[in-house]
Amino acid sequence: MSRALRLASLLAAALSLAAGCSLLPSSTPTPTATAPEEPAALQRVVFVGPGFDVGTVLRDGSGRRTIAAPGAGRGGVRAPLGYTWPAWSPDGRQVAVSRIPGPERGDIAALVVLDADGSNERFVHVTNDGQVNFVADGAPHYTHWSPDGRRLSFVAPRADGTRLGLFETAVADADPYLVAENAPLYHTWSPDSSGILLHRREQLLVHSVAGRSTQAIGRNSGSYRVPAYSRRGAWMAYAADIGAGEQLIAWSLETGAERELWPLEGEVAFAWSPREDVLAATQRVDALSAGTDGLVLIDAATGERRRIFDGSVLSFFWSPDGFRIAIATPGSTSSRFQWFVVAVDSGTETALTSFIPASDYLTFLQFFDQYAPSHLVWSADSRYLVFAGTIPGDESRSRAWVVDVTGASEPRSVADGRLAFWVPPLAP
Repeated sequence: MSRALRLASLLAAALSLAAGCSLLPSSTPTPTATAPEEPAALQRVVFVGPGFDVGTVLRDGSGRRTIAAPGAGRGGVRAPLGYTWPAWSPDGRQVAVSRIPGPERGDIAALVVLDADGSNERFVHVTNDGQVNFVADGAPHYTHWSPDGRRLSFVAPRADGTRLGLFETAVADADPYLVAENAPLYHTWSPDSSGILLHRREQLLVHSVAGRSTQAIGRNSGSYRVPAYSRRGAWMAYAADIGAGEQLIAWSLETGAERELWPLEGEVAFAWSPREDVLAATQRVDALSAGTDGLVLIDAATGERRRIFDGSVLSFFWSPDGFRIAIATPGSTSSRFQWFVVAVDSGTETALTSFIPASDYLTFLQFFDQYAPSHLVWSADSRYLVFAGTIPGDESRSRAWVVDVTGASEPRSVADGRLAFWVPPLAP
């Protein structure tokens, strides 16, 4: 059988399985009601303070609330050293946080879920006491909510504290199921919350939540981290070795056809526009480079490519309205970076501020393609960015900064902090 026929067979089998057990989403997932947008000024920033406390604050620095902080142990479990890496549910009503263990025997690393006000702590996953592996530097877990907010997926050390595993569970009745193990592990939810697309080492796999079954698609590559579904679930993006070299590929879930979008010379990172079937993508040609080479936009249907940024790219983030992209690019020193915002239609660049990211926030930037769907850089009205670190003129300690992308005001410090993200607007 020829390579082309084998590929067609594999893709057809995956599509057939998708139709039979919702392993992959349909191209037109069931629409959900859109909540009225919360007034922009009321959207909150969540931050992790220097003492590993988690709090929220309005964008002007007022209305501070504590969500989780070191203190008395609860439920017979020793008090943690602190909390970190908050991940909010899409409706803004719950937050998952990593519970950092202290140094004594009996102290545990755990993933917990709290109500938005910090009450009702529930343990979702517990790693045994002693030394544990981290998902990334300073990150005990990576947590991702399903789009409907009913389930959690997370990458965490297994209960024995050794190998990493990808788990998923219903939030209302936590019973974590081990989907896959061994590292590296990257994943994303289907738009209709029925399945998970995951990249384990070089394998691309799809997982059915209802059937608790996982199948390899057969398109292997180590040249990327996170596969991605388009906004409506009509396309899937990944990299693959096609025999004549590696390519960035878009696969139509409607037709089963693949489109080769971009020949790869190194590692690639990509993300779909929130308003159309267009990918933003960047690739690292020089393995020793701190960033990647420029940013291109690629139309999935036509394959047309358009370069919109020529500088080095550490990370990039689509605005919620899809009209702009925020780019963190390496600066003049190894530790300093610069925020730019690029207009998608015109390519016009606006320089915002240089900054030195806090160490935990640097982890976020380095793995941005995994964190971007779960940890928000842009405010819901597409006007403000938030980040954690120092800026010129205020380098005494790391802070959470809110930046107006129009340039109408200077960056505003809203809290001392090592991590900072936007809380999704509260749904009714």
